[in-house]
Amino acid sequence: MGERAIAVIPRGETSLLFQSQWGAREEVLERVFRSPRPLDVLLCEEWAFLSECSPTGASELIDMQTTDALYVLTHKGVQAFCPLWFGLGISEQPRPYLGLLAPVNSLEAVRRCRGSLRQFKGLLLDIVRTGLLSRTVANEVLTRACILLKSIQRSISPCSEYL
Repeated sequence: MGERAIAVIPRGETSLLFQSQWGAREEVLERVFRSPRPLDVLLCEEWAFLSECSPTGASELIDMQTTDALYVLTHKGVQAFCPLWFGLGISEQPRPYLGLLAPVNSLEAVRRCRGSLRQFKGLLLDIVRTGLLSRTVANEVLTRACILLKSIQRSISPCSEYL
């Protein structure tokens, strides 16, 4: 349990991933967005080494279902993302392609992303409960929504050159 955050630090041919159990608390996110030195804010949190991966492999390794924030730390500064998981339940088999990293620059944007997806999933589950839609079809709707949003995101601007 916690409000887990992942920090990605690109290093040429590899990226280092660190995990903080509480680095995605709203107070931390708010300070990161408001501070002229967001890296200093993040350094106040407790971080543990998680993994090393290819420069663009971080998004493949991140559990979108249990990660609440992702930070990319570069010489240019800190770029924050809100991981969104498009599955319906924890009993499902992990499907990494069902995750989307939404770039965010405010706590309000984080809340809006999470709330919109929660509302969308809630609506689908209500329809499943009424029997108008099967859970399989609802999962397919979420999968296609995620793929469509990723496609739109790539065409507008890449999430990050490091993910």
